[in-house]
This record gives sequence, C-alpha cells and structure tokens, in this order.
Amino acid sequence: MINQCISTESTFILLNDAPRKVYYPQIGLRQGDPLYPYLFILCMEGLSRGLIQAENVNLIHGFKANKHCHSISHLFFDDDCLIFIKARTKDVRNLATLINQSSKFSGQAVNFEKSALAFSNKVPNNVKNEITNILREKNVPK
Repeated sequence: MINQCISTESTFILLNDAPRKVYYPQIGLRQGDPLYPYLFILCMEGLSRGLIQAENVNLIHGFKANKHCHSISHLFFDDDCLIFIKARTKDVRNLATLINQSSKFSGQAVNFEKSALAFSNKVPNNVKNEITNILREKNVPK
C-alpha cells in the first residue's frame, strides 16, 4: 500500500514559478524525502516489537544498569538505532536473524559503513571476534 502511494504519485518542477513537465518517480523514497521519517518510524516499530518479543522469550538479553531495573534492548533516535544485548554468541545469532527478517519485511538494510560495535572491557577478545564475524561488522573500536 505504501509503495502504491509513493510510486503512483506524480510531481512536476516549478521553473520561474511555472510548472514544467510532469514526471512519475520510479526509484522510491530516499533520505531527505518528506515521507522518509514517517516510513522509518513504521519500519522501526516492527523491529522494536521484534526485539521486545525476542527479549520476552529470552532469545536476547538487553542491558541492565543494575539488577533492580528493567533491561534496555534498543533505542531509536531520528533514523538511527542503538541495540544493547549481552555479548553471548547465542544472543548475537538471534539478533542477526531478527535484523535479517526485519530487513526483508521493511526493505531497509543495515549500512555497515555507518555501523559499529562497542564492547564492555570485560568481554574477552575471542568472544569479540566471534560476535564481529556473526554480524559481519567491520567497525570495531580497539
């Protein structure tokens, strides 16, 4: 339905306050398009619910500031996403599956050039390497 709204829409360019030739966008939305933030929110809502469900059934475990508070598995800011999970390969594999499913459903993919992993100082190097390989991430702080 969303694709129909953006692909059947026509637009034209104003040149010297006069409309010119009508054209029909074929590529879809890009960053900067006025609809982009709304569609991002809709897509991220699906990922958010998936992360919450995965945490509820113990497929992933979010970050806890202390043992008495609720865990945090993710935060969204504008068109950015922060995901917090325990550095366990089982959790990371489940997260990778969830991200892949979300990408297929939403049509949005992780930009690995703009992504990075951060680890607690207590995570051993062999675990860091295994997690990095699972997520195919290249930007890992040393």
